[in-house]
Amino acid sequence: MGAAMSLQDCVKAHGEQSRIFRGFQKQFEHYDLILAPTTPVSPFPWSELYLREVNGVPLDNYYRWLALCYTITLTTNPALSLP
Repeated sequence: MGAAMSLQDCVKAHGEQSRIFRGFQKQFEHYDLILAPTTPVSPFPWSELYLREVNGVPLDNYYRWLALCYTITLTTNPALSLP
């Protein structure tokens, strides 16, 4: 993506990120800390390089199973992942 994005795409993406940020910040009106899972699966065998499906649903790319980890960065809040 990156360099292939138009200015209009960047403006739209920034607007969406801002919407996500504001929605997440509203949660801190009621909570001081948010605990959430970092992956949708238990550890898998070391011989598997990556997951191909989660709960029988095929993943369209390698990064999809990590969505819970990278999505939180859109909120610009500090995050910690523990094993």
